[in-house]
Amino acid sequence: MGLVIPEIAQKRLLEALRNMAPNVRVLIASGALNSEIEADLNEIGAKGLIAKPFDTPQLLEKIRKIIDED
Repeated sequence: MGLVIPEIAQKRLLEALRNMAPNVRVLIASGALNSEIEADLNEIGAKGLIAKPFDTPQLLEKIRKIIDED
């Protein structure tokens, strides 16, 4: 079962996380990504985005990339 969060709530949630823990690394998984949403989420601190559906190797690759950035 998935959780659907409206776009505006995604931004608020990410901003709240970044305020509580500025160094938090967030990977957004979404079935409704577009370039505008991606740009907004990247601008407010998402470290990565992955489009649904994805498989385990794709997810692990994204996670590894985020871990290796620092």
